[in-house]
Amino acid sequence: MKRNPVHFGVFLCALLSLTSCVTPREGIGPWGDTVTVTTQETSSFTAELLLVSDTTLYFYAEDYPPTQRIFGVPVDAIESIEVEGYVNKNWIAAVVAFEVVPAILLGIAAAQVEDSGAGGVFAVSMVPAALTTLAFATSTGKAPGASAPLSSRAVEELRKYARFPLGLLPEQFENLLRGHGQSDVSLQPLAL
Repeated sequence: MKRNPVHFGVFLCALLSLTSCVTPREGIGPWGDTVTVTTQETSSFTAELLLVSDTTLYFYAEDYPPTQRIFGVPVDAIESIEVEGYVNKNWIAAVVAFEVVPAILLGIAAAQVEDSGAGGVFAVSMVPAALTTLAFATSTGKAPGASAPLSSRAVEELRKYARFPLGLLPEQFENLLRGHGQSDVSLQPLAL
């Protein structure tokens, strides 16, 4: 059976388009999202967002000492908070590898020929990279988060990224602390 090269080209384009559609998140899991927080007291820290109350955000940090892994930060003390994992910038490496590098190599090859106008060849071959970068940069959303002063609406929006978005009863919170070897919770992260 003779294979038509057009069918192969269409198949290859379809396959490439399917593999290029990616999302940074697989879906919502049972854990809270990782956040980067900048406070007035410490420079910044990264931890899992456990739960959100009207006045305090509670976090879990694996790299803290075992008796202080769960801690809270008053909403008033937070300068900024950014939820990680929702902005996909993996396209940058692909644009560099598959558009910028070939354009540079084409420019170098054109420079080997006298009176070839290598600068023009390079400039024209950079147009797809510029257009792709523009398209991706304008379509990449901003990471979820908030900056000081955190409004009650911003605090409410952060609940959906917490491990316990509906909060915990006092007994449940005590059990959580006990399960992690803590008897109480400090209201500021350690300066590590």
